[in-house]
Amino acid sequence: MKNGKIILFIIVVIALILLKRCFKDIFSLSDLVSIITAIIMYVTVLVMKEGNETNSRLNRLEQIENTIMKQIEFHNNLLKRIYVNYESVGRGFGFSNAPINAYGEEAFEILYNRLKQIYSTMPGNSYKSRFDMNVEENRIKDSFTQLYKEYGVLFGNYFKNLYLLVKYINGIDVKDFPRSYYMDLVKSQLSKYEILLLAYDCIWIQDQPKGQNFIDFAKECNLLSALETNELIKSVSPVKHTDIFKDHYGIIFREPVEFTNT
Repeated sequence: MKNGKIILFIIVVIALILLKRCFKDIFSLSDLVSIITAIIMYVTVLVMKEGNETNSRLNRLEQIENTIMKQIEFHNNLLKRIYVNYESVGRGFGFSNAPINAYGEEAFEILYNRLKQIYSTMPGNSYKSRFDMNVEENRIKDSFTQLYKEYGVLFGNYFKNLYLLVKYINGIDVKDFPRSYYMDLVKSQLSKYEILLLAYDCIWIQDQPKGQNFIDFAKECNLLSALETNELIKSVSPVKHTDIFKDHYGIIFREPVEFTNT
């Protein structure tokens, strides 16, 4: 942009000089100098304006990136503070000085296993239409509601903060902002069981306007790309949970990769 303006300035000056030669009786030397001076001032103002806009944008990008990194750090601190007592879920070690609580990623594994237990014990007579996808989704929501009643005080803020972080990154509209990089950075913080529980949390809570729910961002930002579909809850009905994500929310998962010895 700056080089283009300089080239334009040179062309205009050359044109004025040629005009001076052709119409020397009309333009005096002082007229030519005044015109060239005015053009120089105009180009200078444009260049300064462009430079100020660039600096402002770069400063804004720096502020945004600092905010994101602080929020990621805060999110990781929230994760570390999440804990589940081993004995409360029948995992006591039975010896002195044994660890009492599971923290962070390990706590999420226990929470996810608890969700599977709740799901498997949901009263069957409440879900009579086994082939109805909406009925199966309601069973998932009821199961997560029960999990939240038991442990929501521990992981509620975790998911709220993750939602706000993803929404913030997705909503940034500044030139040259590497949105995909920071979204991938957020996704890289999530462990296997965090992603699994996130998937069901996205189905469970949908209290925002259309397009602003966590499930909407999960689709738009591909948040669940690393989800291991073979670890999803085994449906008690013919309706697969991957089909709910696909048919109700447009989220399609890659087939799990199977490794064999050759």
